Amino acid sequence: LSLVQMLIGSLPHIFLVLPMSLSGSLLIPQASGSSSETLRPLLLTLSFLVQLLAILIAFHYTVKYTVDHADELRSMEPDQDVELYDEEKKLYQQAKIEMTSWRRLPKRYRIGHIFAVILMIVSNLSFILLGDFCFEDFSVEDSIGEKLDGNVFNVIKRPLGIIMLSLFSAACTYVGLFGRFRKKKIRMYLQRSSFVGQIESRIFQNL
Repeated sequence: LSLVQMLIGSLPHIFLVLPMSLSGSLLIPQASGSSSETLRPLLLTLSFLVQLLAILIAFHYTVKYTVDHADELRSMEPDQDVELYDEEKKLYQQAKIEMTSWRRLPKRYRIGHIFAVILMIVSNLSFILLGDFCFEDFSVEDSIGEKLDGNVFNVIKRPLGIIMLSLFSAACTYVGLFGRFRKKKIRMYLQRSSFVGQIESRIFQNL
């Protein structure tokens, strides 16, 4: 299909997006008693119903086509690119499990995992149970200039908010560093595999 044909074919999505966009636009502060207070829940309900109806229609026609053309679908030749990709995914998952299993992890990463989990649990429980001590009471309808003195970072209360965010950031940083280590180990596994070298693996290239 050409670009124009694809754009024309996607035009019906406007009817799915429009109710949600309109309901979102009514979240901005309005005068008390304005019509937006009435329209907002109506549009949110309408957008939910439209999305639900679209999912049901898509599901109906997908199943209908699958049933009506079952013989045709079964007689189709397997797509070589799809089979190749499935084989690559299988190898990638195998490498991921093999090279990042707990018994293969260096001691420093085992300790890092334990501390990262502890930091995540402590920070998230603090956000949930001690949220009033970590953050200012602020909603999307409030004004940054009036409630936060024009500085968005004033939404964080000191010192507990800063401490908990620092713990959460430390855990996220470790996850990112471990992700780099994992990619390196998987790449090494793939390089040793006989599978790599016979084909040009897209998964291998993305590591």
